[in-house]
Amino acid sequence: MGERKKQAHFFWRYQPESDTLDAVLLAYLKNNMVMRTTDMMLHSLRAFWLPLACLKHPDLSEADKKQMARDAVYALMRQADYLCSSFGLERVTPPNSYVVSPGSISPVFMGKNLGQGAEFSPSPPLKLKEETRENSLLVSELERATGEGDWDDNGWKS
Repeated sequence: MGERKKQAHFFWRYQPESDTLDAVLLAYLKNNMVMRTTDMMLHSLRAFWLPLACLKHPDLSEADKKQMARDAVYALMRQADYLCSSFGLERVTPPNSYVVSPGSISPVFMGKNLGQGAEFSPSPPLKLKEETRENSLLVSELERATGEGDWDDNGWKS
């Protein structure tokens, strides 16, 4: 009989008021017939946060980290395409005034490790800085920069 692997424990409880958009969102996740609720939540969390969580992980190679980032970008781009298709929107690049520059991102999201049990004081809301076109990417440029389709968001490991 094999040894049982140690599990990470995570518990989250959230009870939004029933007349909020958060309640609508959670009901959608709970009642979706395509994927289990946990799978839906983890798929979106992995695409949005996993590469940043692993950015400073010492046991992962730089190549693996970059591939993980490509996979996440691809998953997010597919979600953007799905939203545009569902709502009849053209897929466009946001105006330059909506481009978030690295200087406007909280250090918490730039790989600063708070450590276990560290106190977290929320950062002020991000201010979107106006930038010139030369500092922003079109979707097609982003696709080229992330590896020309060299990704797969179906391989997220549980």
